[in-house]
Amino acid sequence: ISNRYGGYVIALDSELNAYSLYGVGRGTVLEFLESWNNADDDFEFWGGDVSLRYALALFGGDDGFDTDQGYLGTVQYLVQVQNNGNFDSTGSNVSGRSTANYGDSLTENDGPESGNTAFPLSTYILSNATLIGRGYASAGSYNNTEMLAGPNFRDNGGARWHNSIIMDNPNGAVLITDRTATGDASTAQANSSLGRYNGTRTSGGFDGAGRGMDLVSVNTGASDAPDGRFHSCIFFRNGLASNSVAIGNAGKYASKAAFDSAYGSDANYYVASNNNLFPSENRRTGRGAAAQGDINRANTATVVAQLTNVSNYNTFNTDPGLTVNPYTRTSGLNLRPTSSSARSLTNSAIPNVRGLNTNATFAGAVLDNAWMRGWTLSDKLGVWAGTQYVPEVSLSVSGSNPKVTFGAEANISYVVERSTDNKTYTQVVTVPGGAAGNVDVTDTSVTVGSTPLFYRVIAL
Repeated sequence: ISNRYGGYVIALDSELNAYSLYGVGRGTVLEFLESWNNADDDFEFWGGDVSLRYALALFGGDDGFDTDQGYLGTVQYLVQVQNNGNFDSTGSNVSGRSTANYGDSLTENDGPESGNTAFPLSTYILSNATLIGRGYASAGSYNNTEMLAGPNFRDNGGARWHNSIIMDNPNGAVLITDRTATGDASTAQANSSLGRYNGTRTSGGFDGAGRGMDLVSVNTGASDAPDGRFHSCIFFRNGLASNSVAIGNAGKYASKAAFDSAYGSDANYYVASNNNLFPSENRRTGRGAAAQGDINRANTATVVAQLTNVSNYNTFNTDPGLTVNPYTRTSGLNLRPTSSSARSLTNSAIPNVRGLNTNATFAGAVLDNAWMRGWTLSDKLGVWAGTQYVPEVSLSVSGSNPKVTFGAEANISYVVERSTDNKTYTQVVTVPGGAAGNVDVTDTSVTVGSTPLFYRVIAL
């Protein structure tokens, strides 16, 4: 599905999202969805536990990915590119929206708007995302009245992010903020996004409401990990522009001219300090601060220590080797990582739950297969580079077991998936890249019988 130029503006500061999901459960399948130039958020989830895979959030006017009210789903293979309102050499706005529709935070992750007492807690799982922020083309990326940082967590929102690339956010890599400066992470209700990243709860299970990570089994004890955590994520080219609402105008370069000069002459132009990457800011007086200037309500020292802890295997100021210019966003983007460290994450820890592919041990939404090509408007308009690999698949029977045969390209990995309803697919096996030729996969876990069986093969 390609949803294009949606999001009618109802009133000032009130617009429609491209995809709005209200309490949607796991019986609904969301795959291969494009949002192109929506006026507001591309994907927003209010509660529910529906999962999303193979999704594109492109040039939206607000947040590409927004969660609220106890969202508990899983997300894998998400691409987001923020609208920077940039004009081409002819004066045409290539992305098709007015400059007023700049992208805001890279993602926005909220809990309840008031009281912070609702259960379940917002604790979704995201893996293998490529998230590209506003970049540095516009002077509006410098000293802007908005904090143009990376993922933004507030109002007791939390999430577990794995194997993702977060890049080109002018005013910081991450912004974790809340009404209060601290939170007790040991309790089922931490009462603060900051608290959700400070440590692990000792009660309430995965969701704070007594469920395990599968959301079916009962677990009233300790959670297995902090509700808020980044693990094996790569952060690149973040925090390089100053901002008028950040304490000390935290940003490596004070102006676009300064960035331009460094980009053309300094091989280490993208290396930012912790002060650049994790800014403190004081503008959120509407979220419970007694007065402006409470700098302890964003990116506290304990949160930064967790984000940078070596046991979480995140890397900052690291180039994953994507073809993404810091200025332009509308042509020739190749999301295939070429850095060996991004292509093989030795400490990948994707949870084996609810259809997540634990063998996607690479950073970002693409390993080699440009799966967004051939069906999207963004591809027709020339946004993407790279090759889409669509194998020819045949089915047969080996003894009493189904056998899947497909033609593999050299050095391309594939995931073979099974379904009983041609809707919800689960992984059978991931076949690592090797020589070109036919590959046979016998599914020994099921037998051919009265239950319908469907198979598909997708290149990674």
